[in-house]
Amino acid sequence: AVRLHTLDRRAIVEMRRAMLADGATSLTVNAATRVLSACLSTAVDEGRIAQNPCLGMRRLPRERPVDRRAIPADDVATLDAEMPTARDRLAFRLMAFAGLRPGELAELTSADVIGEHLRVYASKTRSHRLVPIAEPVREALAAVDGQRRLLDGERGAPLNWNNWAGRVWKPACTRAGV
Repeated sequence: AVRLHTLDRRAIVEMRRAMLADGATSLTVNAATRVLSACLSTAVDEGRIAQNPCLGMRRLPRERPVDRRAIPADDVATLDAEMPTARDRLAFRLMAFAGLRPGELAELTSADVIGEHLRVYASKTRSHRLVPIAEPVREALAAVDGQRRLLDGERGAPLNWNNWAGRVWKPACTRAGV
């Protein structure tokens, strides 16, 4: 509701404050401010405004990181029992017993099973590491034997972590009371 030529630093500070009050994280507010600043820089370049009121604004500090904790062994067994399919059980066990990150799960293939180890690729460093296969993981691997990609989605595409978390993980946690 603010006209471009009247937009000033006070209005931007108020916008950021309102976003935070509506539940946005500082990360989201900082991203919105960057986009707004880029738009205002274009307006300056086109001669529509004299200066960009976002220039020099400090980013909001990040919130404290989420307190992460290991899942207790009793809860691991309960959650494992709540996994609805062999694929879901394998995904859960790869995270729980092999320490894989969600992003490392999607492209695992049967060729990555090398004897007693699993070859896991780290896309960030473009390297791989060998992870020992624990007995619960070996059992879950046997249930999906023969698939090229170990964790195919329902239509044959790689497992989408966000979909899996919403459709499988969160409901399993709810059912298990974890």
